[in-house]
Amino acid sequence: MADACGLEITFVQNNWANCWDPDGYKPDSPGIGKGLLNHWFDGCSTYTHAQGVRNRFVEFTHSILDANKPAGLLTLLREDGTPRVDGKENLAGRKVVDVGGWVPTADGMEYVENQCTGKSYAPRCVDNGDGVQSDCYTLLVGDGNDAAMKMLRSGEADAMFVYADQAYNYECSADGKSHSGADPTWDCDLWKGFGTDYAYVQTGQFGHAINGTTLALAPKGSGLAELLNPCIQSFLKTKEYYDLCIKYDMVETCYRNEFFSSTIKDKKPYMLPTNMQTTGCANGYCSCPGYFKTDGPP
Repeated sequence: MADACGLEITFVQNNWANCWDPDGYKPDSPGIGKGLLNHWFDGCSTYTHAQGVRNRFVEFTHSILDANKPAGLLTLLREDGTPRVDGKENLAGRKVVDVGGWVPTADGMEYVENQCTGKSYAPRCVDNGDGVQSDCYTLLVGDGNDAAMKMLRSGEADAMFVYADQAYNYECSADGKSHSGADPTWDCDLWKGFGTDYAYVQTGQFGHAINGTTLALAPKGSGLAELLNPCIQSFLKTKEYYDLCIKYDMVETCYRNEFFSSTIKDKKPYMLPTNMQTTGCANGYCSCPGYFKTDGPP
């Protein structure tokens, strides 16, 4: 893209927290990570343009991939394969753990709907000193995906609010590789048992995001989005963009241009809303309670 637009763009690897503070949703947080705040680099790449607090601190470029990161709710399964959190629940009285620093962000629950009922979830509990509240859910935050999964496994949390493809991406093969073939930087043992020990009771929740995967986020007023957006829009129309989508098996979530075939592959399970899931919980993506295949989704 840089070559096509006459730009010079240098990518460097850095720590996620140097771009966005994991506690960015808290009132006393600087929001922007110290690396971005102190101009170690101009922007940070491959962030989902999420609803909520990030928009107060940063500007997002246009997206390079379409809305491809739905949220979901993970929960543990009982011995009979049924989920411990019912897919139709509004989560009142439950404890929900969010993955700190990652989309969907802690405030993302406000923007998604239960895909089985079509309704919003109960409000987040606010500590007002009156004791236990039953008409709201308690929000917990784990320091990363592994920490959040530990909280779910231990029973500290009833459900985990996370990308709907996170379990798929973190499930490791027998040789210790991820589905992408990369060497895992996470604890593979924690993510074993997808579909037997734990599963999603909600998938395909897109309300938490304004747009798909962006090329960059940067401090508000930096001008980076204004510089990059025209180049992004022109590059999305090229065969080079199409070739990249083919090379990295991203056709399903790329923006389609004239070089794409009219045939669209079947969507992966995590892209589908729960009311279109049909296999119980056996494949890790639970159907809505009361679903019968002969009747269709409720």
